[in-house]
Amino acid sequence: PTSESRRRRAAVCSSGEQLFDAGQDRLLVRQRGLLEASLVVEGTALRVLGTHLQWDTETERTRQAEAIVATLDERPTVLLGDLNTTPGSTAYTCLAGRLQDAWAVVGDGDGDGDGDGDGGHTFDSEPPPRRIDYVWVGGGVRPVSAQVIRSDASDHHALRVEVDLPG
Repeated sequence: PTSESRRRRAAVCSSGEQLFDAGQDRLLVRQRGLLEASLVVEGTALRVLGTHLQWDTETERTRQAEAIVATLDERPTVLLGDLNTTPGSTAYTCLAGRLQDAWAVVGDGDGDGDGDGDGGHTFDSEPPPRRIDYVWVGGGVRPVSAQVIRSDASDHHALRVEVDLPG
């Protein structure tokens, strides 16, 4: 099928937010949280979560990842966002215990099709280039393809992931 024929209509059923506990450093960190939208896509319920984890401390990112994991259940879920951490980190490993990193499953290895083997790096504004933006899936959602889309609109590049829903 063409990409046009694969697009699906979705209805938003509800939305909300959960603020992460800033811990002892309440005055030193920017308030972070988790946004949630409950959708119905062609009859299938889908939970979509978005977040932006703390940028300067892995300890705080790990606490935030643990808070995200505590909200997970068996519903079809997509979590996306700027996690400010790289594969193999403590925060990444925490999420990987419950969700699949879409890039790790279906990423093309290069990310942008230019053949330089950059491994899906979404952030290269300061060396070294790294992969810190993610799409995670769970609850039967299956990643089909993943691509990094280069852009000058942000200091991060976009990550486009196509998924199949259960059912």
